[in-house]
Amino acid sequence: MTNYFDSDYIIENLSEIVLCINNKYEILYANPASSDFLEFNDLVIGQTLTGKFKESVDEVLNTNKSVFYNHFKEGNYYNFTLYPDSNTDNIYAIGTDTTERKKIDFELQKISLITENIDNAVIITDNVGITEWVNRGFINMTGYDPDEAIGIKPGDLLQGADTDITTIDKIKSALDKHSSVEAEVLNYKKDGTPYWVSMSIQPIFDIGGKLTNFISIQSDISERKNIEITNKLAKERIHAIIENVLDGLITIDVKGMVIEWNTQAEKIFGWTRDEVINQNLSDLIIPKDYVSAHKAGMKNYLSTGEGPVLNKRIEIVGQRKDGTIIPIELAISPLRTENDITFSAFIRDISDRKKYEADLAEAKSLAENANIAKSQFLANMSHEIRTPMNAVFGITQLLQDTNLNYDQSILVNKLDSSAENLLGIINDVLDFSKIESGLLKLEKTSFNFPELIDRIINSLELKAEERSNDLNYHIDKKIPKVLLGDTLRIKQVLLNLVSNAIKFTENGEVNINCSYLPDDKAQPELEISVVDSGIGIAPENIDNIFSSFQQEDESTTRKFGGTGLGLAISKQLVELMGGRLSVTSTKGLGSNFRFTIPLEEGVEDDVQSTNKMVINTNILKGKKILYAEDNSFNQFIGQSIMQKWNLTIDIAENGKEAIELLKATDYDLVLMDLQMPVMGGIEATKIIRKSVNRKIPIIALTANVVKGTIEKCKDAGMNDYVAKPFEQEVLFKKIADTLGVEIELKESQEDMDYLEESEESKRKLYDLKSLEKFFENDKEQIHKMIRKFIEITPVYMEELNNFFENNDYYKTGRLAHKLKSSFNLIAKPNINKNIQVIEKYASTETRIEKLPQLIEKLNKDFRLLIDQLKSIV
Repeated sequence: MTNYFDSDYIIENLSEIVLCINNKYEILYANPASSDFLEFNDLVIGQTLTGKFKESVDEVLNTNKSVFYNHFKEGNYYNFTLYPDSNTDNIYAIGTDTTERKKIDFELQKISLITENIDNAVIITDNVGITEWVNRGFINMTGYDPDEAIGIKPGDLLQGADTDITTIDKIKSALDKHSSVEAEVLNYKKDGTPYWVSMSIQPIFDIGGKLTNFISIQSDISERKNIEITNKLAKERIHAIIENVLDGLITIDVKGMVIEWNTQAEKIFGWTRDEVINQNLSDLIIPKDYVSAHKAGMKNYLSTGEGPVLNKRIEIVGQRKDGTIIPIELAISPLRTENDITFSAFIRDISDRKKYEADLAEAKSLAENANIAKSQFLANMSHEIRTPMNAVFGITQLLQDTNLNYDQSILVNKLDSSAENLLGIINDVLDFSKIESGLLKLEKTSFNFPELIDRIINSLELKAEERSNDLNYHIDKKIPKVLLGDTLRIKQVLLNLVSNAIKFTENGEVNINCSYLPDDKAQPELEISVVDSGIGIAPENIDNIFSSFQQEDESTTRKFGGTGLGLAISKQLVELMGGRLSVTSTKGLGSNFRFTIPLEEGVEDDVQSTNKMVINTNILKGKKILYAEDNSFNQFIGQSIMQKWNLTIDIAENGKEAIELLKATDYDLVLMDLQMPVMGGIEATKIIRKSVNRKIPIIALTANVVKGTIEKCKDAGMNDYVAKPFEQEVLFKKIADTLGVEIELKESQEDMDYLEESEESKRKLYDLKSLEKFFENDKEQIHKMIRKFIEITPVYMEELNNFFENNDYYKTGRLAHKLKSSFNLIAKPNINKNIQVIEKYASTETRIEKLPQLIEKLNKDFRLLIDQLKSIV
């Protein structure tokens, strides 16, 4: 029987290692448990210890005290306690295998190190949720030190006003049940910054199943959560936009089933969203006639990826819930994802737009008809007004060719001037109509620019003097002498601007400044400004000044007259020429009208001759003319004028009569009025060309000179046209050119006629009628003015000669202009004419070769004039 209380038995069966060692380091005894450690057996008794074990034995022998020794052998750990035997010199060593515990301790150290250094926050609480330990991740995440967190529940420390109560209740409920829980919670850092965490809480139980702790691991998910919140807000915003857009939005899947239907779609088609979701679109809004095409289009896209109506705006019809068919504008966009295809249709009810378009088309048709009526009215008005105007002009010209006394001559000149003013108004209205209708055509010819300015100055100088205005101009020397453009229209704009400046200025000055704008632009420009010191324009009226039929105010119209079309036409003409017209003005101080047009240099050889045409009545002698005109006044005037040219004239009252006369008589040329009773000129010409005489020259006489009318004349077979009322020279030249008769042109001689002096002019070079009228025959005032002329004028004459000798022609011309007003009061017309010609040639630097003769003559006459004046004062 085994004695379990026998000490040898106990030692033999201990799991600990038991060794007995003498003072010579020899093993005297080793129990069975030591065999794994020492790999001893019965043969190793007596083995001598070495190494660290031997050193520990030495320490015990030397100190006679117990010593602890840790031994590591081939991956195993052992703890030994060595102590002396008080009865012998032997030493006992008791050892325990601690390998497994060491491994556990090592794993715990690793876990502790990882837990301490991970980014996630780790919180360990007791079994009621009081914080016992936190890691460094918690400190970094929250900003709290461990001392601030330990002893407090994590929720009380980290959760705040916006933390979701439902989530908190969910966590508490799980912990009360000792269950694990996962949640996303909004926490707050120590500084109040909110942040989101993904939280996992696990309960910890001891070996007996008793709850000892909770461990919570938290990850910062703020970035992801913010993205989710942003995406959610974006989706909500997109949804709100979709619900509030004016277009209906409908989305269907590949089977045609509705998956989205916004509020506007409900309004357009009458179906609610709940009624249409998961319903086939073809059963809802597609009219029966279009269902098959809709299905075929879907099928074609799914097989080919193409669709003729996709990604385009098309107009089609849709069907409302009540069956009503409405016009809609439709745009369909396919959306392909990895596993799906949807189609979104943006739909707009265009019923109102279609009605508006129909109304607009009707209005356009009415407007076009009205425009045709207006054009017809203008054509008729032009004809009806120009026909009597032709009579007025013709009679005036005939009267001017008769022997008139002084009073009669004045009356005829006033009649002629009034007729020109009336014609100007008519031309303004017709020009405006042509521009408005796009019928006005610009021409480009080479012209002498200084001569153009000089002609404008000469034509308006008398008007300026009547208003006591000084009219001046300056031309930049950089501007080419010969330009290319529409001379007539440039002149028309300038005449209008300068005439207005003179009209609205009194006792002041009007200056025309012509500038060359640098060619740092793509195209150099000519800038012309007309500056006056007149009444100016109020700021509130500037915007209206270029409007049609508008002047500054009604008082301006009453006081100064005019149609209000001049500036509107000028602005449109400038824009047609590729330029711009603007104005700056100060009320009471004057205005500056400025326009720029592209500057194009012309060719001097192409400048049309300004030589005067000589009407030689013999060159047309014997020619027989058929004059088709229904107006008796025009018949009389035309016949009277043409008979002076030795032409034979027959009159036809209408086109039909003209055809009959042509069949019976040979004529050299036909003058054909367009608007006549029975048969008009266009119809008559077509018949003549077709069946009477293909070659006879036909010249149209028309008051309607718009582009469309002229083209009709050409299409009918007419050779040319003359606008009514016609000037004698124009009609003569048209007839001569059409008949192929050469006209004699000669150098304009009126500038030089005064050189042929009469005996009377040699006897007396002064004429005091203007002074006598001005001073009402006050002899003292007249003599005073003559003495002033004698005193001042020689100084100016000396300056003029100096400028000329130094070849400064511009200053020569300007000084001649200055002298002109003085000479006009005292000198005879031949001297005044001389100064005018000097001004013209010098200012424009044309015909310079004539200047020496002209200035020599002026000096000679001036000396005689001064001598004669001295003799009378």
